[in-house]
Amino acid sequence: MIEPQPRITLFEGGFRPFFMLTALYGVLSVAYWIFAYAGAIPVPETFTPAVWHGHEMVYGFALAAACGFLMTVIPAWTGTPPLSAAALGGAVAMWVAGRAAFWFGDWLNAEAIALMDIALPAALVAFAAQRLYQARQMRNAPFVLATGLLLVGNGLVHAENLGWTDDTALAGVHLGMHVFALLIVLIGGRIIPMFTGNMFRMAGKPWQPTKHPVIEGLCIAGVVAVAGLDLAGVEGTVSAAAAAVAAAALFVRMAKWHSHRTLGNPMLWVLHLGHLWLPVGYAIKVAVDLEIGDFMPDAYIHALSTGAMGTAILAVMTRVSLAHSGRPLEPAKTIVVAYWLILAAALARVFGPIAHFDAYHHWVTASGVLWAGAFALFAIVYGPILLGSRDDAPNC
Repeated sequence: MIEPQPRITLFEGGFRPFFMLTALYGVLSVAYWIFAYAGAIPVPETFTPAVWHGHEMVYGFALAAACGFLMTVIPAWTGTPPLSAAALGGAVAMWVAGRAAFWFGDWLNAEAIALMDIALPAALVAFAAQRLYQARQMRNAPFVLATGLLLVGNGLVHAENLGWTDDTALAGVHLGMHVFALLIVLIGGRIIPMFTGNMFRMAGKPWQPTKHPVIEGLCIAGVVAVAGLDLAGVEGTVSAAAAAVAAAALFVRMAKWHSHRTLGNPMLWVLHLGHLWLPVGYAIKVAVDLEIGDFMPDAYIHALSTGAMGTAILAVMTRVSLAHSGRPLEPAKTIVVAYWLILAAALARVFGPIAHFDAYHHWVTASGVLWAGAFALFAIVYGPILLGSRDDAPNC
């Protein structure tokens, strides 16, 4: 009898290749940045170091995670077929081309860099719009808008490089960061209370997460207002007021979710932790705008990026990978370590300089090492899961 051979299923589901790329790039890009920040190796000169690093974290690392998530859940939401292996392979090729454009941009012209890098976000917009329109799912229309804004933000980066605009590259990076903050608000608002309620019911607990339309509206309005004011260059009292609304509404939202009661379930509390970094970040922005305390001006940016974006991406990848590969939702002990590492990375980056500003460069380095360690653990533990067959399917 011929034994069935294991299959490589990398292109069976958007989460498989893109979550793997997210993890690997989370290690590679940050490891490279650590050495570049120390002056040991050069950063490509086509873009400023801040734009290069920010772009690759938003439109390289985080965009890969968004592709993996949306290319997996949109077919499930709409009842349409998953992407074919060929289409998914094409999307992966677009992502690789975009990264090549930024790593080797010094040898390419601006037009080539733009075309190579914009192809994937444009394809993601088209995919989301076509599937959701086909299913007449207006409830999910915000995801088309969000992906469209990612395309716009990336376009602003390239518009400056092409000489079409002045000083829009960093704004494009910030727009992308704000879009991911909004996505955490929207997606988190759906899945976190649902998963939390399910856990409470299974454990026989009397609590249930609740939602209030006014609070939900204020969460979205506050996040959008902060983004608009940031991109318009507005600081001070007006910006602080918008950030205060966002922070307060998001804190109240989490109180209504009973977030503090999830600490016994790592795969659940890490979702709440990713969301928690949003109100923490907006509260820090209030302090920065009103000149309260010793926060660095970019502290809130790293609370939203290293904290909220990094933690939420790690949390969602660990859960979606297990659920869509037919495995129990039980994290390996190594992955729980990764959760703590990503928390430590964010704490070091956001609060470290306040504790000891003279060691600022060391805090940046420590944060990068912790971050890289978290995503390296994900790649090691989840590599066999992402490459292997479903646990509930025959291995043939």
